Amino acid sequence: MQSSSLLNSVFVNVIIVTYNGAKWIEKCLESILCENEDGVFEIEIIVIDNNSQDETRDIVKRFSSVKLIHSNENLGFGKANNIGLQKALENRLCLSF
Repeated sequence: MQSSSLLNSVFVNVIIVTYNGAKWIEKCLESILCENEDGVFEIEIIVIDNNSQDETRDIVKRFSSVKLIHSNENLGFGKANNIGLQKALENRLCLSF
């Protein structure tokens, strides 16, 4: 069994790429946040919006703990996901041997 102090040191990045996802984004974010209500993990949620034309960005902005990156064009899933990954890793120390 792992100790709770070890679990508290786990950091999870969640990267969500969306385009016109207003009908599901709120439930998606609530679900992620609900899973960690007890604060077992440190979670960073990053939403990359591919220039949605609906209310997606407004809905995401209601979640103060979520980082929103808005693109002025639809970059596609791969490029948008890479932007989210770059943001997630920018304050991390990565060692390779």
